[in-house]
Amino acid sequence: MQKITMKMVFISGKLSGIAHEKFNKEMAKAIRAEGYDVYLPQEQLPRKVHKNCLEILKNNEKAIGNSDIVLVIFDNMDMGVAMESEYAYVRGKLIIGYRSTFEKNLGSMVEGCVLVHRELEFSNLK
Repeated sequence: MQKITMKMVFISGKLSGIAHEKFNKEMAKAIRAEGYDVYLPQEQLPRKVHKNCLEILKNNEKAIGNSDIVLVIFDNMDMGVAMESEYAYVRGKLIIGYRSTFEKNLGSMVEGCVLVHRELEFSNLK
């Protein structure tokens, strides 16, 4: 009997406020409902527990390395999201970009390394 392995999705999204954290959690919940394992940094290293920048960087770097897919949330993207998406690109990971609006240009370098979808259908990636 062949063992079925779940695909791991790393979610890279801004974490500067409650609204961002709530959106990221909802995205993780939807992805898990489709049968994927999810690494959501805010669950692994909550802001309430003090972590230094190097520890956060190393944990996220390792998690991206162990992931099959990196979901990059481009809405109000910050430097951390940019760094994670670039690291995923260099590692050859499948990157899926999500943004709720196309009004803002992300820059040709960022847009060139991702698949941008208005709505995600993870069932097509299994």
